Amino acid sequence: MLVHVHVLLFASLREAAGAGEMQLVLDPGAQAAAVLAALEQQMPERRELLRRCALSVNEEYAAPDLSLHEGDTVAVIPPVSGGSQAKG
Repeated sequence: MLVHVHVLLFASLREAAGAGEMQLVLDPGAQAAAVLAALEQQMPERRELLRRCALSVNEEYAAPDLSLHEGDTVAVIPPVSGGSQAKG
């Protein structure tokens, strides 16, 4: 049976996809890394960024080899950058 997951996207991934969330249908036994692979197919120009992203599944940080289940929510979290130190 295929696995349907809800994917949340942030920052430039959201802009590239044109939406902050999407649904993916993955093969049975899919792991969290399969979400990144599917996104690489859809957004090849963001491949390098996707390879540096963290994942959370159902609001908990997850390893790429975590098995996904029907209805899971997977957040793809780009690395945080920017900001500046206040000078005193």
